[in-house]
Amino acid sequence: MESELERLPSVLMRCGMGVLIALWFSAFIWAFVGLTQGSQDYIHVDLKNSQGFLSFSWFGEKVVLGDVSMNKLPSPYFLASSIVCPADKVFVANKFTIYENVLGNKTTPKGDSLRLVSCDINDTILDIDAQCVGGETDKTCTPILLLNGETPTVWMCRNDGCTGTGWPLLQTNRADKFTTLLTDDQIIEKAFATETIEDTRKHEVTLQVANASGFKNGDVIDIVETGGGKNQTCVRETKKIKKIENISQTRQSEGLVFVLHLESGLESEFKRGAKVAKEDNPPSTLVASNGRSVLEYRFNPKRGGYVPMWDVAPEVVSKAGNLTALDFSKQDGRDRLVMFHTGGLVVSQDLETGTKCGEWTLPHDDTDTVVGGGCSYEDGWAMLALLKNASGMMTLKHANLPESVECRSLGNTSATPAPSARCGSKGRLRSSSCPP
Repeated sequence: MESELERLPSVLMRCGMGVLIALWFSAFIWAFVGLTQGSQDYIHVDLKNSQGFLSFSWFGEKVVLGDVSMNKLPSPYFLASSIVCPADKVFVANKFTIYENVLGNKTTPKGDSLRLVSCDINDTILDIDAQCVGGETDKTCTPILLLNGETPTVWMCRNDGCTGTGWPLLQTNRADKFTTLLTDDQIIEKAFATETIEDTRKHEVTLQVANASGFKNGDVIDIVETGGGKNQTCVRETKKIKKIENISQTRQSEGLVFVLHLESGLESEFKRGAKVAKEDNPPSTLVASNGRSVLEYRFNPKRGGYVPMWDVAPEVVSKAGNLTALDFSKQDGRDRLVMFHTGGLVVSQDLETGTKCGEWTLPHDDTDTVVGGGCSYEDGWAMLALLKNASGMMTLKHANLPESVECRSLGNTSATPAPSARCGSKGRLRSSSCPP
């Protein structure tokens, strides 16, 4: 009969083989999860999403670029260097001009060229952002530029044909890319507007307007009158409201009528129909890069410009190389700073805590290059990128970038799952209620 000592080698051999099989099987599962983008709720493996070859909904979606229709370029020599996608619009810009992608506008024939956006500037464009006001059907979006000069300047264009407004980046010699953080209060305030219902003479201290809802005593307003045609004119004054008076009862035939009493007399004459709106206010917070740092700036009214506060992403910039674009997204009510790098690398972090929300490499081949541009949509994981192929042709691509578990749980105990990317027909700009 075989002794216990003689059986020991075979027992040890079987145990060793069992351990090896278990380790091999665990390594296989780990690699399989990584290749299926397993950076979600159940299992977290920090592999690049673009390296995945399989996709399961419970492991998160693979990063795949989809086509978005783009109008014809205005010239074969036009090479955009920045892009912004507010609401359901897309603005692209090179160093000198701004164009809007107008597909989706039913009055615009398909295949039409990008539409030139008017903005009077004297310096070259480093980057572009935008703000939008109005309802879903009558939304108006205005470009906000980062201009290159002796001091980098944030410049807000105007839709009424008048010269825009600029604010410098203080204590700053160089800036490359920027993005503004516009609050809902600022956007709503900018939307308040009315117009005069009768001619107003020079030195008058009152304006009769059609409606004064949204205005209050102490508000600073812009009064603007423009003339079209070859002799385009712009008459613009900024005044402060001293008192608002409702005189609708005395002029019932004209509906709501209010008198705005101004603190000082007008310097120009304004015809009936002149626009009255709250003055251009600078975004209170923005983030700008200078090639080595990503700095957060706060607007200082006393100094009339933006003051740098601190470097918000030193590790990301030094690790990833040159930044090609910056943007904000707003997921679950929290601000996400999205940084686009050379080679298609995209990094996202929570602005308040600095928590890394994800790192992805946009898939592209040897002929496609991510041009210095990219933007994220305010409602979460969706982003838009501008690419150029070997022949010089530019295309718009969209993708969904699912966040990490650490970021999705910030301020949200339910950890809401990512929205589906299938919210509209392929090749068209998304509606304002869903990702591209």
